[in-house]
Formats: sequence, C-alpha cells, structure tokens
Amino acid sequence: MKKVVKFTKSACPHCRIFDPIFKSIIEEFKGKVEFYELSLDDCPAMADVFKIRGVPAVYTFESEDFKDFAKIEQLVIGHSHEGYSNTHKSIEDLI
Repeated sequence: MKKVVKFTKSACPHCRIFDPIFKSIIEEFKGKVEFYELSLDDCPAMADVFKIRGVPAVYTFESEDFKDFAKIEQLVIGHSHEGYSNTHKSIEDLI
C-alpha cells in the first residue's frame, strides 16, 4: 500500500491552512493509502533526512519499510497554496 507522510511545524500558518485539506483527503482515501503526520518540532532531524526546506511538506513512498529513498516523491512543499489544491489529484494518481 502507498504511504503518504505530511511534515509540519506547530508555528507554521501554512500548515494550519493545509491541515483541513489533508484531513479531508485522509477521510476520502482511508483504506487505500496509509497516511502519517509528523511534527518537525518533535523530530527535527527528519528535516535533514528528507531535505525539507519548507512546511507543510507531503511525501509519498513506495517502500514498505521507508528505507527505499529512491522512490520518494514530494507532493506539496511550503506555502505553495496552488499545490494544496493539487494534492487530491496527486493522491488519486497514486492508487
């Protein structure tokens, strides 16, 4: 099953804008895609691992164990509000 991970920070206003969009996507695609949310406040080292330069950042994984970084695809980054509206289509294309 495909995995989608959203990285956020608590002080990020764009994360708060994106949050209801992401929650509605989770509801729509529940059981078809595995969703995860990770706060970079709690795990700051993940920003370096994934080379995250802006939040919210949404990535999709092919790997069952999250170790195959060759197939990571970034769906959304930072304050790209235009990208927020494309997230639904990007998730739909994963299935």
